[in-house]
Amino acid sequence: GVSTELIIGEGSTELIIGEGLDAIRLESLYMGCVNMTQRFFDDGTISKANMKRAILAARLELQASKHSFRRLGWSMAAGSSGTIRAVRDVVLDAGWSDNGITPESLKRLRSALVEFGHANRIELPALNEDRKPVFAGGVAILSAVFHALKIERMRHSSGALREGLLYDLLGRIQQQDIRESTIQSLAQRYHVDQDQAQRVRVVQVPRLEGHAITTDRVVGVEAAVAVARVHRNARRVVRVDAPVGERD
Repeated sequence: GVSTELIIGEGSTELIIGEGLDAIRLESLYMGCVNMTQRFFDDGTISKANMKRAILAARLELQASKHSFRRLGWSMAAGSSGTIRAVRDVVLDAGWSDNGITPESLKRLRSALVEFGHANRIELPALNEDRKPVFAGGVAILSAVFHALKIERMRHSSGALREGLLYDLLGRIQQQDIRESTIQSLAQRYHVDQDQAQRVRVVQVPRLEGHAITTDRVVGVEAAVAVARVHRNARRVVRVDAPVGERD
């Protein structure tokens, strides 16, 4: 069925609605656990007032995209970041939820953080020490997402880079290259002129293929093809005669 995925990173938050292996809508928001903590909990103090301000700021960031996400709807909500895993572990360990993260368990967590009053005084057995300095910022973002999207329950998904790599390899074996669908998605999302992209591909790629002797240069040609398909004005393409680290 249709599901929504939330990723709260250090500097951004990603929202994805998809079905099966296909993304239907994606949104990247400039708010993460680190920059939210720096804005509202910079000295470590956690008060009811600055938690409220942080949640309000996150809700404002979500304002432009929340209606389209709610209109699409979903049958399951999942999150796959360290922040969400930490929140899940804490609320389960404290007995505030028996299955995933809920609005009520988040409310009790916020109250507990305000009661502690400072990041250095957080005493939650399930929370790692290195997560404490940025935990309040992550909780504020997660609370805002729950409110904006009216999420009733979110489970933690353990999917990460390694699963993505396995999916990529499996797709190639079955002649379903995820890179192809990713390029198509990028081209559609950013309204790339496909006629112009094809003209660039026809002119530039044959010039590069003659250099594709080593494996590294073959990869360079493949990259050049991808660039030609998604670059808006195609003024630059990958240089296959340069080392990987020096390519444009």
